[in-house]
Amino acid sequence: MSVKRRVFSKEFKLHLLKEVQAGRSQASLARQYQILPKLISRWLNEYEVYAEEAFAGPGKTYTVQGRLAALERENAKLRSENDILKKALSCLDALPSQAGENGGSK
Repeated sequence: MSVKRRVFSKEFKLHLLKEVQAGRSQASLARQYQILPKLISRWLNEYEVYAEEAFAGPGKTYTVQGRLAALERENAKLRSENDILKKALSCLDALPSQAGENGGSK
């Protein structure tokens, strides 16, 4: 029989961290909520490093590497779109002007 992992909401974690900042000890909070003091320490560290981006949810933890990877993907996408637009513009420039043939001003 396996033990099911408990999942804590972002609001719960922030509430706990506010209590620690208000002066309550991590040990007393850990006893009250039946969690490990080490877990509270980890949440404190994560909040200090990432502030509001901390506690994004399961599988969505905020990391600098993740943000960097997302920006690199966006950069690659924008570069490829830019290349396509440059090729389209060069193709349009290569077409002969039809303004003179259709009664345009000379």
